[in-house]
Amino acid sequence: MPFRLPDDVARTIVDPRSYAAWDELHETLKNVRREYPLARAEIDDYAPFWVAAKYNDIQEVARRNDVFLSGQSPNGMPSKAEEQIAVEVGIRRMFRSVVSMNEPEHTKYRQLTQAWFQPKNLRQLEDGMRILAKYYVDKLAARGGECDFCSDVARYYPLRVIMSVLGVPKEDEPFMLRLTQEFFGAKDEERNRAKVSADPLVIVKAVQQVVDDANEYFRKISDDRRRKPANDLASVIANSQIDGRPIDDLEAMGYYITIAFAGHDTTSSSIAGGIWALCERPDQLKLVQSDLSLIPALVEEAIRWTTPIHQFVRVAAETCVLRGRRVSDQG
Repeated sequence: MPFRLPDDVARTIVDPRSYAAWDELHETLKNVRREYPLARAEIDDYAPFWVAAKYNDIQEVARRNDVFLSGQSPNGMPSKAEEQIAVEVGIRRMFRSVVSMNEPEHTKYRQLTQAWFQPKNLRQLEDGMRILAKYYVDKLAARGGECDFCSDVARYYPLRVIMSVLGVPKEDEPFMLRLTQEFFGAKDEERNRAKVSADPLVIVKAVQQVVDDANEYFRKISDDRRRKPANDLASVIANSQIDGRPIDDLEAMGYYITIAFAGHDTTSSSIAGGIWALCERPDQLKLVQSDLSLIPALVEEAIRWTTPIHQFVRVAAETCVLRGRRVSDQG
């Protein structure tokens, strides 16, 4: 098994533009899984990193969360220049997401909202979700057989659901959608706030501005829910305590942003990708249409098929062995 990942392959993995050329990317990743299932990347503008490409290895990294730690990168794999600028501007002091926390802290923060998602609350939301789903189905039918499904339906239905769960007013949803796209599209010159080529300074500053705007917005939401709690997730977060003390503003803002951004963006991608796949395979579409009991499995398959989160970053807290390789805590 080769130890070193070829530089052109490593660069393909970290370059967001590669993910627009879907067929070529899949061929590259198939080759990685076959020839370089666990290999070290060493390209000049990135700190050395390992690429785990096989399911069992990825599962092991995720499971061994006492060894492979989260929280090292808030938005994908940073270049050396991006990392340095992020440190200089203090972007990691602007918010902390529960996704980036490690144990035992992660479980404590995750449990803050776990009870809210019990069946009773979800049943109260179900009628509203069905009404909203019917609205978008009717809207789709009214387009006369042709539409941009991603822009017309997939982008907005999960946005409305998540924002209603969180407690964001409907009139503020376009603002939340824009922030989400600017945050996750910081390296995309069509999506980032500056609308210019994604040099490191632009990337980091764009993310900083988005987080600033989100923090300002959710501080107002949080203050309001402390004065007047409602039956929404914002009220739970605003009034949460850990070990008998209110959670810090940093963690509260991170909680709001994680739910508001990631909560709908990944779902939008899965819905759009799943429908696209069915359109390309009319036999499978007909199969689902003839047997609606297949829809729950279709939902799961759409998530697997589209894989809206392409990669995650972990850092070894100690030297360990994975697939016979010694993965060092020094990189």
